Order: sequence, then C-alpha cells, then structure tokens
Amino acid sequence: MLRQLIALAVLALIPQAYAADPAQGERLAKRWCAECHVVAPDQTSARVDAPSFASISANRRVPEISAFLRVDHPQMPDM
Repeated sequence: MLRQLIALAVLALIPQAYAADPAQGERLAKRWCAECHVVAPDQTSARVDAPSFASISANRRVPEISAFLRVDHPQMPDM
C-alpha cells in the first residue's frame, strides 16, 4: 500500500511520462516529501505534524488518496 501511495503522489505531481514508474515515484517522494513526511521504513526523521505515508495509506483507499492529492493543502508547499 505504501508503494501505491508513492505512485499516487507521483501522479499528482509530475507529468504522465513518469507516472507508470514506481521506482521513479519512490525517488521523487524521498526527494520532495521526506522533508516533512516519513516516506520509507528506514527514514529516521520528519515533521511531527505531518502524517507518514504508511499512516495515510492505512486509513484510506487508493481513490481517496488520489482525490486528496488533487486538492490544495495550505500546509503543504505548492508542487
């Protein structure tokens, strides 16, 4: 489920050319999202108030995550 969340983040943030590549999505999530969110099990730090990708994926289904990522979130930087 964590990889699905990363792939969905990629779909929302980058051109379609990369959307089908989970490894590229993981690299982008680690580069763009890991400053605030825990995106990988081996990550050691993140912002306390930002949910981990694992917790987001545990509480939502793929369509919910996709819809969530398509809506502006004032707390997050505009990617």
